[in-house]
Amino acid sequence: MPVLNNGMIDVEVADAWVGKNIDPTRQTRPEPTKKQAQVLDLNRERARLAKEQADKTALENGVRRGELIPRADFVKAMQTAFVHCRAKLLAIPSKLAPVMARIETPLEAQDKLTAAVHETLAELASIRGVPEDPGGPDSGGSPDSGDEGVGAPAKADRKRVGRPSPKAQPRSKRRAG
Repeated sequence: MPVLNNGMIDVEVADAWVGKNIDPTRQTRPEPTKKQAQVLDLNRERARLAKEQADKTALENGVRRGELIPRADFVKAMQTAFVHCRAKLLAIPSKLAPVMARIETPLEAQDKLTAAVHETLAELASIRGVPEDPGGPDSGGSPDSGDEGVGAPAKADRKRVGRPSPKAQPRSKRRAG
């Protein structure tokens, strides 16, 4: 392609050169042979395998760090949260019925209802689930979960607790008097 002395390309001259020197039916890249296609497929499959292995390792690391949980555990926790939410919301009418019967103005009723809803939301926000420690169900929970002192009970080891009991003394004979 002709280039001017200043490095610029004249569009009309370039179009004429392209029309004269470049065949529009020519392919830019030839079709690969069967052997080349197999090599390309093998490379693609190796890359796919490497990506899958990297993804698997990333997931395993996420589970070990506690960033990922099994889907069943998440579903169970969400179901429990929805049950708590439903119970709290359904309790509002019975809780407010006696109060609402004595209210005379709509503004006062709105204030009481708003206060009850906010109270219920605060109760729901204070509910914390105890996440299961990756060490197992009897490990007592995670120390950094924000629920200090709450967790699974300690595993029974069947050892005595407290001081030892005194040895039994043989019974002495009594005489009838």
